[in-house]
Amino acid sequence: MAERAASDLWIPRRVSEVDAGWVGACLAASDFGSRAAVHSLRVEPLGTGRGFMGDTYRLHLGGESDGPASPGSLILKLPARQRATRARAELLGFYEREILFYTEVAGALPIAPPRCYHAAMDPNPSGPDSTREVEAKLLAMGPWRLRALLGLGHLLVRLSRRRYVLLLEDLGAGVPGDQLRGESPRVLSGVLLELARMQAACWESSSITSLSWLPRLESGAHLARAWYRRSRVAFRRRYGKLVPASVQVLLEDIDRGLEGLLASLSRTPGTLLHGDLRLDNLVFDERGGESQVRFLDWQVPCWGAGVYDVAYLLGSSLDAEVSRDEERELLRGYHRALFEQGVRGYSFDDCLADYGRCLLLALHRMVGSVISVDLQDPRGEVLMRTWLQRMVACIQRAGGDAWARALAPTSMRDPTPQPGLGG
Repeated sequence: MAERAASDLWIPRRVSEVDAGWVGACLAASDFGSRAAVHSLRVEPLGTGRGFMGDTYRLHLGGESDGPASPGSLILKLPARQRATRARAELLGFYEREILFYTEVAGALPIAPPRCYHAAMDPNPSGPDSTREVEAKLLAMGPWRLRALLGLGHLLVRLSRRRYVLLLEDLGAGVPGDQLRGESPRVLSGVLLELARMQAACWESSSITSLSWLPRLESGAHLARAWYRRSRVAFRRRYGKLVPASVQVLLEDIDRGLEGLLASLSRTPGTLLHGDLRLDNLVFDERGGESQVRFLDWQVPCWGAGVYDVAYLLGSSLDAEVSRDEERELLRGYHRALFEQGVRGYSFDDCLADYGRCLLLALHRMVGSVISVDLQDPRGEVLMRTWLQRMVACIQRAGGDAWARALAPTSMRDPTPQPGLGG
């Protein structure tokens, strides 16, 4: 087989266009130098009921290799076939961001995302710096204009013919996380240690902030507000019985106080965020008595307060029966790991206060997005209900006073630290 540069390979639009020859050419052109002769290919769909924003497949390969060993299987990621899901993902840049993460960031991290064998997409018609330009406009845009823009963009992007593809390492030999089942504080503690390793390496990093395609947490929160206001009536109709009246009131308070919440978080040291850190996006590998964890699904990385990933993970994974002390100990372990990796100038009291604010932000974002996620399997609906119940439990563990302080206007806040889990 003649070796070709990755840039010369055509980009499939759907899985039916992927064949053994194309996969073999991708492997030959990859940085890992496999000269595999892929003779056969079997496609296995993955991800049903997990709320994925794209279509994911396992490719079982059959063939021979005269160089570095060829993988026996790969993961193929393509844009979602479901039009509404694809429209939202493309409008928010999810597919482009994941490809750029693997081509520009993944190799420099101290953790190990799945190995990327091939990543390609059609050029962005808006230009390479469009993300930051759009981000600046979104931050300056009023809520009603933003909602109107999202509605129009959602319709226009359905006409997009832009292609995206990823070929990734298959981590099927590991144990996939299960968000529906949840996990113990012990297991989640190990995940937070790995997260701290990544975030400490990127803490206040100019090489990360200089990436023109990487948005800030604040701009994503403004988009979440627009989605929240578009979907809150449908959310109440569908999930209102799961949300106590006090938390429904809190949601409206979060929406009204979003500017102050973001202003508080913008003063926190920034780092690289996974953005969707939950158990369904993790794979565990038990080796030598130690739990190794790999982070999957990098469609929404961004820059912001590192503890947002912590709030997102714990809010989606901790059972309601977990005590406030256990939750606080997880935060203490994460903060200790940051310190051990060299982070300074960020106290545990600051970490606790930011955790509370990020829990509010994560709840607001969840309500804004849950209606628009295409759930084609009963597991997906049960997952969303379980996720919401866990998030509500996290909110209730802290108590109303903590949230009143977190949402108070900046000028009215007590200058002393505001712990998100009580004093």
